[in-house]
Amino acid sequence: WGTSKLIHYETKDRKKLKGALFYPADYDSSKLYPMIVVIYEKPSRELHTYMAPSFESMLGFNATNYTADGYFVLYPDIAYELDTPGESALKCVESAVSSVMRQASIDPSAIALVGHSFGGYEASYILGKSSLFKTAVIGAPMVDLVSAYLTLDGHGKSNIVRFESSQLRISKPFYSDTFLNNSPLSTIKNIETPVLIWTGENDKQLDWRHAMKLHIGLWKM
Repeated sequence: WGTSKLIHYETKDRKKLKGALFYPADYDSSKLYPMIVVIYEKPSRELHTYMAPSFESMLGFNATNYTADGYFVLYPDIAYELDTPGESALKCVESAVSSVMRQASIDPSAIALVGHSFGGYEASYILGKSSLFKTAVIGAPMVDLVSAYLTLDGHGKSNIVRFESSQLRISKPFYSDTFLNNSPLSTIKNIETPVLIWTGENDKQLDWRHAMKLHIGLWKM
């Protein structure tokens, strides 16, 4: 089995954060290993969580499968600033990766990004701003923020609360540049990373059409 370690890192604007780094089984510091970065707000709490190896997962990702197969897995915490959820994720994730690269034998050309739901939104945004990752897997993302703000979720509830008092943390009106600047669709033209997108028709939280927009947009590019 691999081991886990709590890492500490600092962003460019001096925010001190933590992350959970899972080492590959039979780790040999003289070798270079690939790494998968899994993002969703503050996942460092997974440091002591045991996950049995399995091909069934509610989240679509099983860390133990990959550590057993020779991968590092990093869960970095993200600190958010009001009105910049996308940039906040970008700064924290890049800083976390830079930090662990100095602490372990990781192949800089073999780093992948995984995000689902709000993590899918973050991953979509990051790919439009960074060339750090060799590949990515994005699940059930939100990519068009204006569309999301002005529609209902699968439970018939307005999405506005998600922006004004929940994960998106956007206080500006939906017609402002803030919405455009935080939408992954605004930087889709910059994405060159190979990406696998997955979603579910019956998802009550995130409309599958966002994943379709991302797919068609990348196809068109």
